[in-house]
Amino acid sequence: CLWAVMTGRRLYVVLIGATARLAAKSLQKIKTELATNELLANDFPEVCFPIRQLQNITNRAKGQTYRGQPTQIEWTKDTLALPNIPGSRAAGALLSSFGLTGAIRGLSHVRADGNVVRPSLVLLDDPQNDKSAKSVTMCEDRIQLIQGAVLGMAGPGETITAVMPCTVIRRGDVADTFLDREKNPEWTGEKFKLLYALPTNLELWEEYRQLRKNELRLGGD
Repeated sequence: CLWAVMTGRRLYVVLIGATARLAAKSLQKIKTELATNELLANDFPEVCFPIRQLQNITNRAKGQTYRGQPTQIEWTKDTLALPNIPGSRAAGALLSSFGLTGAIRGLSHVRADGNVVRPSLVLLDDPQNDKSAKSVTMCEDRIQLIQGAVLGMAGPGETITAVMPCTVIRRGDVADTFLDREKNPEWTGEKFKLLYALPTNLELWEEYRQLRKNELRLGGD
């Protein structure tokens, strides 16, 4: 998501989580990168420098200017509008976060140039939790929300890019359904194992486990 907005490939990105709180945490990770990542700041000073000048005081965003014009940064818990700096490919790009069951229909954003944009990239970061995964009804509701409200955010006749890093909790849940290419061929689902193979020298791993256990017991790190 960060790459997409910084390079101007997407102007409106939506991050969706199982809950609004989890989605806001995803947005916070992006804010942290913008405020602290030196390599990112070297490549995109036109974005990172105005953000760093806020010094994490959100009220400063309203009064910040560049050459006499407002940068129009928006820095709230669930919304991030990047600074409107002339020549920046990311000027005025918007990232916002929502819970999957929140008010996600009809989203739009008016840019500084007056153009109205709708979401063109959505990140569905683990859109289920243990409780919803165990309920067939809740799984069906979330599947319908993703297929309808989420994939329809770009507007009638428009396409949207959707990415869903997810964890299968039980067979037939939301993650398992979208990872099934027979059921959902439009999603290029890929499953990865937690452990591909056991180590060949298990005795050495057992020795490490005992050493670590003893060290932690003695207050080590």
